[in-house]
Amino acid sequence: MPIKVNCPHPSPSTGGRKVGVRLVAWEIDRMGRDLALVEINHGPLPYVCRVAPAGLRPGHCYSIGYDKMQLPAVVRTASIYAGNGRETYTREAPVPGRSGGALVDATTGMVVGVVVAFRRDPRTGRPTTGVYTSHAAILAFLARHAPEALQQPYAAPAPQGKAPT
Repeated sequence: MPIKVNCPHPSPSTGGRKVGVRLVAWEIDRMGRDLALVEINHGPLPYVCRVAPAGLRPGHCYSIGYDKMQLPAVVRTASIYAGNGRETYTREAPVPGRSGGALVDATTGMVVGVVVAFRRDPRTGRPTTGVYTSHAAILAFLARHAPEALQQPYAAPAPQGKAPT
């Protein structure tokens, strides 16, 4: 099955171009959580969030992805409240379809998690908690499959306008 990636670009003249995309690595654990690393043979892309280095303590975050698997991508506030090394939990539950989207630290613009699921209140059935693959699990995955990616220097992005809600 071919991999299709939608990469936003500020210049409409660059839209719709087909470029090479290659699956570099993919893993699935006993709980059914998966991570994949793909390489896009085009760039530099204007909107890229690098994975945060080890030791970053994320503060305010954004959960980013395609709710209900529809365009455009959404950016929503997310507040981390707990984690267990494999998963990170937020007070805000992502909408179905956002799976695979990023949990991004708002201060650095760096990825600290990947959307996995949400939990429901057992009494009401309402979504109550976001579940993300943890930052530590992402770093371990990259160490196994692309250790060179962990060596890249990072420059913090310049602040840009009003943050999304």
